[in-house]
Amino acid sequence: MKISLKIILLSMVFILLATGVVFAEKDIFVFTSAEPLTGNWDPSSHTVLAQIGIENHIFDKLYSFPCGADNPGKAIPALAIDYKYIDELTLEFKLRQGVKFHDGSDFDAEDVKATLDYYSDPNKPGFGWLPGALKTKVVDSYTVDIVTEKPLASLFYSLGLVPMLSKEDIDRDLISNYPNGTGPWVYDRQTGETTIMKANPNYWAGPPKLKEFRWIYVPNASTRLFGLLGGDYDVVERVEAEHVPTIEKDPSAKIGVALSVESKWLIFRCQRPPFDNALVRKAISYAIDREGIVSILGASGAPADAHIPSAKFGYAPTPNNIKYNPKKAIELLKEAGYADISKFPTIDYITSTGFYPKTKEYAEYIAATLGEIGIKVNLKVLETSPWLEAACNPEAANMVDTGWCSGTPEPDQVIRILFHKSTKRLTFVDDDEISASLDKEQGEIDMQKRYAILANETLPLLMEKVPALPLFNSVMIWGYNDRVKNFRKWPSNNFYLKDFEEPFGEMDVYKTE
Repeated sequence: MKISLKIILLSMVFILLATGVVFAEKDIFVFTSAEPLTGNWDPSSHTVLAQIGIENHIFDKLYSFPCGADNPGKAIPALAIDYKYIDELTLEFKLRQGVKFHDGSDFDAEDVKATLDYYSDPNKPGFGWLPGALKTKVVDSYTVDIVTEKPLASLFYSLGLVPMLSKEDIDRDLISNYPNGTGPWVYDRQTGETTIMKANPNYWAGPPKLKEFRWIYVPNASTRLFGLLGGDYDVVERVEAEHVPTIEKDPSAKIGVALSVESKWLIFRCQRPPFDNALVRKAISYAIDREGIVSILGASGAPADAHIPSAKFGYAPTPNNIKYNPKKAIELLKEAGYADISKFPTIDYITSTGFYPKTKEYAEYIAATLGEIGIKVNLKVLETSPWLEAACNPEAANMVDTGWCSGTPEPDQVIRILFHKSTKRLTFVDDDEISASLDKEQGEIDMQKRYAILANETLPLLMEKVPALPLFNSVMIWGYNDRVKNFRKWPSNNFYLKDFEEPFGEMDVYKTE
C-alpha cells in the first residue's frame, strides 16, 4: 500500500527551540518500529521500549523531559502544571483541570493517587521506574501530595516515566485490555502488526492536526529501508549505518541522527557461576574490545566510559574505565582460580537480530576475542521476540546483551534498576557494597553532593565490580521521507506529534556548578 502524504512534524524537544509545526493536506502518518509490542496495554507490566513509545502517544504523564545533555533537568508540562516541595519528604503537584480520558471520564487527583498506588507494587516491572513504594495523598480534586519515608533525590524525575491511568479502570481491572489514556491519540484497532490510532478530538491541548497514526512493527532493517524509499512508510527507526548512504542519495528521503540516552549492555548473570565472581566478570570485560565494537557499529554507536550516558545526571568518565587488555584478563582469571583456561566453563551468550544494529556482527566479534584467550562461547542469535523473553529469563543464558533506555535524566532508572539487590532485574546481582552506594546517592537531596557521590563513588564501584559491561552508547538513526519535514526524536528515542504549550521550567537543584 502506497500512501501519498505530505506532513511536517516536530518533536516536543524542538518546541523548546521555538520552531513551528505545519501540516499538509493529507492526514495519515505511518511509523515503523523495529521492536514488537507486548500485547498488554498495562503500562506497569513491562519495560519494553516500543511499548513505552506507543504509550507516549496514548497516555499523558505528569510531565516529560527532552533529556538533552546541555540541560537534562528541563521538564515539559502535561497533566501537572506546577509543583513544589512542602518539605524534604513531600512533593506537591497542581494538576491540569478540564482533562478527560478517552472514555469521556474526567481526570483528577484520584486518578493520580490510584496510578501511583498501582505502580507501587514491587511485583510489577513498572515499579522499577519508581524510587520505592509511594504514599499519595489527595489534597483536593486537582492537588496531590506524594510522601516518602526518607528523602529521595530521584523522585521528581522518576515520576516523569509513569503514564497516568484511570482509577475506574484500575478498580475494575481493565488496564490490560484496552488503553484508556488522556493523550492526543486514541487506540482504534490492531490489524496484524499494525496498530491504528485516531486523533483525540477532545485533547486538552487541542486535537492533533493529523487524523490517523499507524504504528507498524517491521523487524527487518532492509524491509524498513525499502518501505521508506518506496513511500509506504513516513518514518523508520534504527536505520543501519550502511543504509545511510542509500537514503542520503535518494532525493525523496532524509536522515536524522541523535546521541541517545540508551546504553547497550553485556549483561552478566551474577547469580550464576562463573559470573557470581566479580573477578571473573572483570576478566571477561578486559577480554572484550569495545573500541572494535564501536568500529563495527560505525555511525550507530559511540564509546561508553561509564555506566550511565552523558545525557543522564551524574555522568562522569570513570577513572578506572576498563580497556581491552587480554593479558590482564588472563591474569584476573588465574586470580579467580582458572590458571588452566581450558577448565573455564563454556559461556552461553544470547544476542538479538533485527532490532539493535549489528548485534550479530559484534556478538560474533565478542565470541572471537574471548576465544583468543581460550574462552569457549556458545552464541545464540535470536529474533526480537524470543530474545526479549530470554533476556528476562535468568536461566536462559549466563551472558546476554541488551539495551536500556529510560526517558528522563534520572540515573537511578538505569543503575538502580539494573544493579540494586532489591530489584532482581537482568543482572540479578546481590552486592551489599553496590546497593549501599546506590542508597547513599539516592538519599542525598543536595544535588551537588549527589553528583559527587555518583561520579566519585558509585560509577567507579560499578566499573570495578562490573555486574554488566557498558558496550557502547546508542546513536539513534532514523529515516524520513520528503513528505515529513524536521522530524526529530528525543535522546530518549521518543517522539511526539502533538506539542505542549509552555516549558514546565527547570530545577535549579540539577545544576552542578
